[in-house]
Amino acid sequence: MARAIVLIFLLLFFSCQNIADVEPENRNTLIHFYGGLGNFEGKGIEITNDGYLIIGDSLGSNTGIARRIVVIKTDFQGNPVWRKSFPDGSAGGLKVINDGIIVIGDKIEIDPNAEQLIDQVKRMLWIIKLDNNGGMVNSRTFGTFSALASERKDIRGFAITESGTGSIYSSGTIRLPGTRAQAFVAEHNSLTLDTVWSKRYDLDSRDYVNGKSVHVTQQNDIIWATSATLDQANVSRSYLSIPVLNPNSTFDNNQVFGREEETSLSYYGSDIQPSPNGFGVIGTYKSLTGTNANIYFLQTDPLGNILPGSDHYYDGASETLKIDAASKGNSVSDDEGSALIATTDGGFLIGGSSTTTTNKGNGGKDILLMKIDFLGNIIWNKIFGGSGDEYVSAIRNTADGGYVLCGTLDLAGQKQMLIMKIDKNGNLNN
Repeated sequence: MARAIVLIFLLLFFSCQNIADVEPENRNTLIHFYGGLGNFEGKGIEITNDGYLIIGDSLGSNTGIARRIVVIKTDFQGNPVWRKSFPDGSAGGLKVINDGIIVIGDKIEIDPNAEQLIDQVKRMLWIIKLDNNGGMVNSRTFGTFSALASERKDIRGFAITESGTGSIYSSGTIRLPGTRAQAFVAEHNSLTLDTVWSKRYDLDSRDYVNGKSVHVTQQNDIIWATSATLDQANVSRSYLSIPVLNPNSTFDNNQVFGREEETSLSYYGSDIQPSPNGFGVIGTYKSLTGTNANIYFLQTDPLGNILPGSDHYYDGASETLKIDAASKGNSVSDDEGSALIATTDGGFLIGGSSTTTTNKGNGGKDILLMKIDFLGNIIWNKIFGGSGDEYVSAIRNTADGGYVLCGTLDLAGQKQMLIMKIDKNGNLNN
């Protein structure tokens, strides 16, 4: 049954790609789908010395809430080597370290009888250490599942990384009774996963929603991207924040972007990735009511300072894709910036989803990839998709100069995780 579902997904996806043979085994580019009974969402991908590691969620059939973390190891042709799942969890990300794999996410408990909607899903930060064959080495949760709202301590795990000295850092958010979601950072023992230290930060009396990555800078500081959100009635205001933290101390820096435009636009940060010149950041900006969404990209120096003039804007409905700042609020489409990676020529490959228009796209949401130079100019762009909705969640460089990405295909409510390997020019072919 699962094999038949995957074949249907392949045929529908490739129906708009003009590729005659869907078998990927002998290609230097490929696409694979992973799932089974139920719905699955791809959240991240990392490259090992012998293949790929994919992390995602298995969703509850009725609620759409993640109920199981799924980790899949494949070879370089995308063929599964092993698959592990961890019940009652939601995936954040994973990291390959010297002696195994670190997985971060949320441990979840559902309470459908809770009076407040916010209390129905209880979360604890969850870190799992696996060996290279997927065997569990250790598992730790942080937080409390109290039945009393006054005793709740919800901690969410968004991203994890390892420093050059072997320190393990996690980034997430913490919500204590009567407070908003605050930024949360911790260091963990690489063997036991126990907390070495943890800090929480209430930067602007807002809810903080962290991006999917955290990194260690050249100065051994911790940097990540987060959205500082404030929801009031039917209006959502948000700006991008880029905290730079000295471990177990205070912020060395905290650059913000978009705060001065909060009367008209909201900015959300999705991913941050290192480059030879600092870091690149991708996200989505939209109206205060959540419409007319488009993609933005900017760069920082190695200290996390936003480079003046490095912000660029992209509209999937525009003929040229790249638009000037003066017209960035005039979009009629809904696009989302969700992933990026620095490229070897000093530019970036940025990815997101673009809404099909009468002139572009294959139906619903399609994956939009744009190869840009250091100045944000588009070198090439590709649209991948079929009649369903396709989303990209992570992009990585491959050894042959190409790229591999992880994402989700949603066809009439049936979701599958996907990986796609493309060449250096964005082609998906032999």
